[in-house]
Amino acid sequence: MPLRFKCHSLLYTLCLWLLFFLVKPTAALAQEVQAAVLFHDLKVLAADTMQGRKTGTEGNRQARAYLIRRLKEIGLNGFRPDYTHPFTQGQVQGSNVIAYVKGQSERYIVVSAHYDHLGVKDGQIYNGADDNASGVAAALQLATLIKQQQSPRYSWLFVFLDAEEAGLLGAWAFVSQPPVPLKNIVLNLNFDMLSRSQKKELYVCGTAHYPKLRPLVKRCVPPVGLRVIFGHDTAHLGMQDWTAASDHYAFHKKGIPFLYFGVEDHPDYHRPTDDYENIDKDFYLKVVQYLAQLALLIDREL
Repeated sequence: MPLRFKCHSLLYTLCLWLLFFLVKPTAALAQEVQAAVLFHDLKVLAADTMQGRKTGTEGNRQARAYLIRRLKEIGLNGFRPDYTHPFTQGQVQGSNVIAYVKGQSERYIVVSAHYDHLGVKDGQIYNGADDNASGVAAALQLATLIKQQQSPRYSWLFVFLDAEEAGLLGAWAFVSQPPVPLKNIVLNLNFDMLSRSQKKELYVCGTAHYPKLRPLVKRCVPPVGLRVIFGHDTAHLGMQDWTAASDHYAFHKKGIPFLYFGVEDHPDYHRPTDDYENIDKDFYLKVVQYLAQLALLIDREL
């Protein structure tokens, strides 16, 4: 080949690489987390006006109404016109909120996050910013992301569970009366406490039970400054085994694989100081960016 043609070919290749790195493709743009919206959702849900979102209270109903409004804004449909999934467990009356994105398959991935918290005790509001307004706001971001995809491989359920603090009651109600057959649910991604960690660590719990998920999770590289650690899912850990610590346990008991994402306890856990002002915004944003990337990877590769 003449030298001039080799040079032209090399120049053309270099231009293509520059375009690849400098111009984001549509798929990459769709992966971007809307930081301002993320923080706004968390701040609204953790505001004093929500009165701690305890199941059965006016604050809990306000939080539920906010979730339904946001899901409509994102463009998700509900199985019921009002998006609710009411349940009664003993003396507790609650309501999950469920929406979905239809994909190519009748198989579903469930993203779950509980929206209730502890309410008001001795005149103090337990706002539950990290526990679990952080998980709810992250799930709303994933709902936005999956909705933006032209044709996801899986169908996706976004389930905002009530009465987790009362014993995972919303999760038990969901698996008892699911909107789709349980056999069609291939995975539960559960978010509970995502927004602060002194060690900058996010734990992934579940791969000890479902080891085939581990290589897929390891393929997703977290942002610089975020450590993603497998663990808290083996029986010998005792109280540090998180297998039954949150709503994913109800799915696990039905034989549905799960990945639970959360942080270790911090000084404000289940205290009235778990406020929006105490979250670590930089850490939280990186966590949600990581979860967004992982969700798309799971949809492609699971």
